[in-house]
Amino acid sequence: MTLHISDTVMVCEHTGRRAERGADGTWSVTGFGRRFDRNQAVTALTLAQALAADPGDPIRAHIADWRAELALPPGGVRA
Repeated sequence: MTLHISDTVMVCEHTGRRAERGADGTWSVTGFGRRFDRNQAVTALTLAQALAADPGDPIRAHIADWRAELALPPGGVRA
């Protein structure tokens, strides 16, 4: 799973989700419905990757922590 990150756009190769930097410096991530700072946008895309991973993939063990870090409710975002 790969994230491509530049100064203005981030793309999750595995899920196709994108994060785009707005004029105010905050980031919009597809499927999340709110703005993030740059670090949170990376976390949101990583969370999306984990949600799309196979059930046995070890990355899934971190889903609850990433949701908590982003103040998202359990089950609030899908792959």
